Amino acid sequence: MVRRHHVAKVPVSIVNKLSAMLKEAVHAPDVVERLTTDGSTPLTSTPAEFKAHIRAEIAKWRRLVKDAGLELK
Repeated sequence: MVRRHHVAKVPVSIVNKLSAMLKEAVHAPDVVERLTTDGSTPLTSTPAEFKAHIRAEIAKWRRLVKDAGLELK
């Protein structure tokens, strides 16, 4: 059985504000330096872009699991 967890309904204004704050934090010079030192690339996206990315990843992995004949037990 696959269970889906749903995030509480957060107002769009709050989601957008949090997104803007996270973008600012990720692109702060000290954070960029730390991330690049560790070999990471600081990236941000809008909430809509993130949602689309997650949906695409779910579809990709669902196909891979199905094509491989894997089953969750």
